[in-house]
Amino acid sequence: MRVAKNNQKTDERRAAILVEARVLFLDSGSAGFSMRNLAKKIDMSLSHLQYFFPTKDQLFLEMVRHTVNDYLINYKLIMKESYNSPEQQMSAVLDYLFRDLMRLEVTAIFVELWGMALRDVEARLFQRKLYRVNRRKFSAILARVYPDASRETIKRVATQVLVHIDGIMVLYMVDWPSAQNYERIVQDAKFVIWGAIASLAMETNVNQGS
Repeated sequence: MRVAKNNQKTDERRAAILVEARVLFLDSGSAGFSMRNLAKKIDMSLSHLQYFFPTKDQLFLEMVRHTVNDYLINYKLIMKESYNSPEQQMSAVLDYLFRDLMRLEVTAIFVELWGMALRDVEARLFQRKLYRVNRRKFSAILARVYPDASRETIKRVATQVLVHIDGIMVLYMVDWPSAQNYERIVQDAKFVIWGAIASLAMETNVNQGS
């Protein structure tokens, strides 16, 4: 029982550290985000902090995982809702994702992950896993929209959806458009995405006719 309680306290302490680490990252940016600065912020010795997170890269990856877990929870809630059609379900998912991109704690962390993936193998593997998970989720919805489409075609279109969402993320981080301009950008992106999805129907019809 004592071991279980100690593990619970450790998990709670790690979770609290991750919250403070995310605040530090958002306030100071990647340049000011360091183990030493975080230890000072939470009034903890550097060696004690390293007991929970041995390196800055490991700490940051846990921050990303924490952010992804929030996303997955919200995604599951959306998927549990009742929809009249798979198209409405896809629309709801896209609306959620584009709203989520306006949260700095999401965009800044994921953009930083891309840079980290260039130098860190664990970050690169995590990034690849994340993309596979997202692509499978989109593919599952697309397969319900166009059940006769080939698996490879659905996978290709799901990839295009992810490409446009990531493109908006980069643009939002770099340009910081006004709310009105961002809405127009999102509308354009949705138009392109639905165009890519509609191409499934055309390709499916051609394949069935051949």
